[in-house]
Amino acid sequence: MSTFLLKGCWIGALHAPDRYFRGTVEEPGETGLRLGDPVIVKFENNTITLQARLTPASGRYSLEGMPSSDFVLASFIRKDGEVSREADQPGEEQLWGGDLFTRQPGAQPTTS
Repeated sequence: MSTFLLKGCWIGALHAPDRYFRGTVEEPGETGLRLGDPVIVKFENNTITLQARLTPASGRYSLEGMPSSDFVLASFIRKDGEVSREADQPGEEQLWGGDLFTRQPGAQPTTS
């Protein structure tokens, strides 16, 4: 497992399928990324539940350049302030980070 830190902002409306985080590497950890590298993080929904509105039931984050067959981005949260729906306002530069695991050889990617 490796922890990394990115500085950037969310692009797109909350719950939009094409929403993503764009930033640069502030602390690469042991990810193979380099300080200052541009990165994109996306949340990929696997299923949708129909209630009063469409709500993502499950999914996963993906870090551009890190293939999900080899790496699992286990978490991606705000590191420099409040963690809530208000934490990921589009256009506001923030520090976000996560934990990246390397899949064991022979392990198959799972779908949630």
